[in-house]
Amino acid sequence: MKILEKITDTFSDRLKTLLSKDNVEYAPDKISIGITTFENRFDNYFVPLLSRLKEYVPESEVIVAVNGEHRQTFNEIYRKRILEFISRYNKVYPVVFPQFRGLSKLWNNIVINSSNDFILMLNDDIMINNPSFLKDVCSAARKNKGRSFLINRSWSHFVINRSEIDELGYFDERLLGIGEEDGDMTWRYLHHFGREINSFKLKCFINYAEDTVNVYKPTNIRCHSGSKYSLFNRDFMFKEKYQSEPAGIKGMFDEPVSLKDPGEKQYPHERFYHLHKNDL
Repeated sequence: MKILEKITDTFSDRLKTLLSKDNVEYAPDKISIGITTFENRFDNYFVPLLSRLKEYVPESEVIVAVNGEHRQTFNEIYRKRILEFISRYNKVYPVVFPQFRGLSKLWNNIVINSSNDFILMLNDDIMINNPSFLKDVCSAARKNKGRSFLINRSWSHFVINRSEIDELGYFDERLLGIGEEDGDMTWRYLHHFGREINSFKLKCFINYAEDTVNVYKPTNIRCHSGSKYSLFNRDFMFKEKYQSEPAGIKGMFDEPVSLKDPGEKQYPHERFYHLHKNDL
């Protein structure tokens, strides 16, 4: 028992050292890459992105979360096309969701299935224009002392440190649609760690999110403001999970808030999904 306690203490001390303020040399040895995608973006965005990744870093692990549509049968032609395309490359691993699942669910599954403790998360409407992009990401991780960080102040591309998300908690899977994941994690990160999640400017990434935000509307899902963003997620975030609080934390929100419903201390939130999937 004493030996086990000593091993546990040693691991805990090592983790604290890796995340300490003074450990400026720490950087990941290897980084997994995660991509979220769906049928509408296959030809114009996913194919060019994965092709470029495998041109620049052919031996890097890539986890692809392939989303379906809500209350609609998964397109068999798309299934065959994306699996055939992925199979051309080494070390690309698809996680396929026959029915639409929220972005939080996709991100969590990428983290869970990644072999490495650092994950570069990419939306499929990102492009890379520099063969040395992974060196730039590692350099930013070193400067950030191994902590998670955004790229170019956007949640379209960011780096997750598994140790941090294990401590903080995964993305809230009660966000069943698309939207609010960034505001929720920003608030929770600031609340838990007492600091904002950092951002690094990396010119090797091109973000087409603004071009695509109003083009695609998820099938059979109520959205708001003429965008792809789920009305369910917005209502849940500001009517159920958070409440206005002048002395609270603002983060990315329009006003300071406090946490009203942190949710059950469990993961994943599959029961919540099955209870509310028809509310999307």
